[in-house]
Amino acid sequence: MTLLTERFSMAGGISALGLTLYALSRQGQLTIISIVIVSMYPLIPVVFGSLVRKEAVSGTSMVGIALSIVATMLIVAGNG
Repeated sequence: MTLLTERFSMAGGISALGLTLYALSRQGQLTIISIVIVSMYPLIPVVFGSLVRKEAVSGTSMVGIALSIVATMLIVAGNG
């Protein structure tokens, strides 16, 4: 296998694991945790890119990150 094929296979496996864990959490009492995790999903590529690959984060991305964090805190506070 080539490196690209291995990376695609690994990404597919991680996605399948995430969907499986999400489905399992929906069956129990962990729905709010699932919602918070899913709502934070768009932050992962931005954080990964800025920390690991040293990519610059634009002002628009910073606003999005701040709004995501505020929204997550509001969701958690609303269920407390």
